[in-house]
Amino acid sequence: MSGFLVCLKIKMLYSDIFIVKALRGDFTFNRDIKIKKGEKLIVLSIKVVMFFVFVVIWILAKIPIVSSVVETIARVYSRNSIGYFLRGAYYKAKLKKMGKDVIIDQDVSISFPEVVEIGDNCHLDRNLKIEGGGNGGFVKIGNYVHIGSNVVIMGRSGVVIGDYSAITSGSLIYSGTALFKIDNSDRLVSLSHMAPFKAYYIGKKPVKIGKYVFIGPNSTILPEVNIGDNAVIKVGSVVSVDVPKKAIVQGVVSKIIKSE
Repeated sequence: MSGFLVCLKIKMLYSDIFIVKALRGDFTFNRDIKIKKGEKLIVLSIKVVMFFVFVVIWILAKIPIVSSVVETIARVYSRNSIGYFLRGAYYKAKLKKMGKDVIIDQDVSISFPEVVEIGDNCHLDRNLKIEGGGNGGFVKIGNYVHIGSNVVIMGRSGVVIGDYSAITSGSLIYSGTALFKIDNSDRLVSLSHMAPFKAYYIGKKPVKIGKYVFIGPNSTILPEVNIGDNAVIKVGSVVSVDVPKKAIVQGVVSKIIKSE
């Protein structure tokens, strides 16, 4: 049964069209191409090689210490077809779910991968950090999503990103943050996670981002925020309240400047 699952995973890792595009050096998501007769044989040969390499990576990814070494090699490997395949194969073995034709770039870091889901045809850009979060946390990314470089997603209480959405560079998404807590003596308590456990607490509320949402560079989405479909979050905004669908939001703390 495990052998069958491995075969199924490698079959779903990349489509024939995606492999042909990689051979041509085309990493866009334009799928309106035709596979030539000669390319079909090359694709079949590549899939055979990919299968055996994937089986090896899949086995190594299940061995704790060895898995860390494989992850390090995959993360720093060049931005080329081999690097994308190594990262794709490794995270296919580690994530709760990963769709087909996913591009994972250099230095992408995913903690608690067992609670992270990524849909089809996504691009995770360089230096992205995803923390799935323990104790009920998770991150679920839809189809055709682009997450830009230097983005941080904290899934401590759950983060959902809808299909066709774009999270651009430097943005922060938090479903859990350290908050002020005042005890009976009106004392402000530490916000440091290194403080004694009783000296601080974590505010945990899920974040939901709808479909066709655009989040501009260096924006921050705080816990308990729902962003409706087709909404636009402008550059540098801090979002602490729900955003209706088709709204345009900007500012610190952000205000809705246009709504349906």
